[in-house]
Order: sequence, then C-alpha cells, then structure tokens
Amino acid sequence: MNDSENFSDLSASHLTWEIKDGENILTRGQVEVPPVGYYSNQWLTVDFTMPENLPSPRVDAQLVLKLEAGGEVLSTNGYDVVLTSPEWAETGLDTNLNINVINPDEPTSRTLQGLPVTTVASLDSATNGNLLVIGNLKNLLSQPGAAAQLKELVSQGANVLLLHPGDSLSRLFPEQIKHFTAKQGEIVTMHVPESPVFSGILPLDLAWFERGDRRLPVACTGVYQLAAGQEDTTALACQLDLHGYLQRNSDLLKYGGAPLVEIRLGKGRVLASELYLEAGQDDPIARRLAMNMIGYLETVGSN
Repeated sequence: MNDSENFSDLSASHLTWEIKDGENILTRGQVEVPPVGYYSNQWLTVDFTMPENLPSPRVDAQLVLKLEAGGEVLSTNGYDVVLTSPEWAETGLDTNLNINVINPDEPTSRTLQGLPVTTVASLDSATNGNLLVIGNLKNLLSQPGAAAQLKELVSQGANVLLLHPGDSLSRLFPEQIKHFTAKQGEIVTMHVPESPVFSGILPLDLAWFERGDRRLPVACTGVYQLAAGQEDTTALACQLDLHGYLQRNSDLLKYGGAPLVEIRLGKGRVLASELYLEAGQDDPIARRLAMNMIGYLETVGSN
C-alpha cells in the first residue's frame, strides 16, 4: 500500500530481500517494482530462494525486506523464520523401524511419507511390538468389538498414535475425554514442554503450520476437553482462541482445549493428535513433531 505522507505516487522501485542469520546474509535477491499510485496496492510474486547450506542444523533467521527508489530506502520490514536441514526435521529417526497402519487416509499418508510402514487390514493383523498408527478411528470403531480389542492391545503393551481421531476419541475413552471441538487453531502452546514429543521444539514454534494452496496456516484441527481427576491422562499441549474474552474460569472450555493428549492404559499408551502434522512435507517443525511422537512411542515400547 502506497500511503505516502505527501500523497504522491511512487515511481518505479526495487524490492531487496535477504535471509539473515544475525548479521550474516545467507541468501538474497531483488525484484523490480512498477510505479504505484497513491493509496494503491501492487502485488508481487517473489521467489525467496533458500540457502543451500546452513551454519547449523537449525537456524532462527530473519527475512528482511527493503523497498528502495532513487537510492533511498522507503521501507524496511523483518520477519522471523526458521530454517532447518532435512536431518534436523527427521531427528535421526531409525528408518529400520516398522510401523503398522490401519485405515490410512490422506493426512496419515502425508504425515508418514518416507517412513517404513505396513498397512494392515485389521487389529488382528497388527504385529505385536510394532508401533500402531490409526488414521481413521471412526471407521475402525464401527467394526463390532474393535474398541475393546484396541484397548486390550494397548493394555498388553501396544503403543498407538491416533491421527485426527476427532470425537471418536471420547467414544474410545469416555472416562478420560469429555468432549471434542473441531476448530482451526492458529497457535498451540506446550503444556508439558519436557515431554520427548517436544524435543528440539521452542515455545513459538507451534503456530501457523503451512497448508499450501494459499490457505491460511493452522496449527491444529481440534481440541479435547479432558475429564477431571484422571491421572492416566495428560494434556501435552493446549490451544486457546485469539480474542476469546473470559468472564469466568469456566469460559476457558468455550475457547480452548488440548490438541495433543497422552493416555496411559496398562503397559501401553496412546497419543491422540489433532496437530497439523501432515504439513511436514513443507514445514520442518511439523515433520519434527511427527518424528518425535513416533520416536517417543518406539522408545517407550522398547523399555
């Protein structure tokens, strides 16, 4: 927007962009900008080229934009960005692990892309000792006896990752989960930051995961309300709506909840995630979170 204080048009200019690690410029480029009339917009398509090599596996960098015309800097803006190597996003996960998957849908396939998975037709086919990922819990629970069989598997030591289980989680664990609310949560916070699922993750990382196709970024697709007094259930992360004005403590239930829950049952445990992990092909934070969860459940299973 050209909102010049003297109401003048903006002559042809150029936009210089830099990705910086402190004072170190990692990569830069420039785009020519045509003239812009007063109080008018000029949209640009800019290809921000990422650096081929990073000084460390994770760099908390900054994207700096400068608009210049006639040798004068007209405007400067900076935006924090996180750059990582592929190895950082994968966390060195053992690619020899074997993951059983039931009811894989598109989000499940995208989340597990590049990992060794075996699709199984039923709980009877799940190999004992392997991590079990369930992509469509509602479909699974429609099968007679599936809920009891799944809980028995967990009780005997199976570890399960539920991806976007939605309101089916309260059907599977009615004593632990009171309610589910579908929502596009923009920002998630760590409630148990010391959990291994947050290894390498910083507090401001859990926000605005990339969805592509010019869609607004989101961090989660829903939240759970946990029943009080259940020592076997932990809210690992929380989400609260922006501008959710509270009049009393109970109003928190209207605006927030837990998008990531851990439930311990007998010898095994369940991670139920509404985080937008399928963004991991474009977002290294989402990929790291998914790998952390898988690695955590694999490690717990080997103990």
